[in-house]
Amino acid sequence: MSITRAELFTRAKEAGQEHNFDGMVDCIYNMIKQDPRLTPEERDIFYISYKNAVGRRREELRRAPDAAKEREIAHLCNEVLELVENFLLPEARSAEDQAFYTKIKGDYHRYIAEVSRSDAQIQRAAGAYLMATSYAATLRPSHPIRLNIVLNYGVLLYEICGERQRGFSITKQALVDGERALEGLTDEDRREAAFVLSLLHDNIELWEKELHA
Repeated sequence: MSITRAELFTRAKEAGQEHNFDGMVDCIYNMIKQDPRLTPEERDIFYISYKNAVGRRREELRRAPDAAKEREIAHLCNEVLELVENFLLPEARSAEDQAFYTKIKGDYHRYIAEVSRSDAQIQRAAGAYLMATSYAATLRPSHPIRLNIVLNYGVLLYEICGERQRGFSITKQALVDGERALEGLTDEDRREAAFVLSLLHDNIELWEKELHA
């Protein structure tokens, strides 16, 4: 008997509580295949599941080279890209959802580029971040999604593309604009924005030292 979408989502949340992110990913993948129209909670669980499943492997890979781990990362990233391009983006109606899912395309092309050293993947990541930036233009400068796009695009430019000054400049401008636009946010959005702004600040501080070394 097939598992219902609601049951898959329940199982995904239970797997997350047990830190079983691979199990979480399996449930979310099949849930989206049944119906890609996600609620805000479902969108968050989708994001968390793949971020942790891939993130754990990226961390292990930093500690020791492992070709099998690289293949696992590429497989999971391609799975995310399949879901985003074929299921989630076509159902995205708001600028926020379009920016969110297009940013994810940038992130997972970037993760593939880290393990494949592929110029094509780097260009796809850059293109996705630029498109996400365009979608996010209607969001306020302190919106967490808009800030996260610049955070990750700046990392791509600075650390992978070798465009260090450009990565530094767009990150610094996003920090300035974001800090000016904190008024009027809900407490939850303010906390989330403040967290991303702190990450932008950390990158700027580190990169400024490197650029002037």
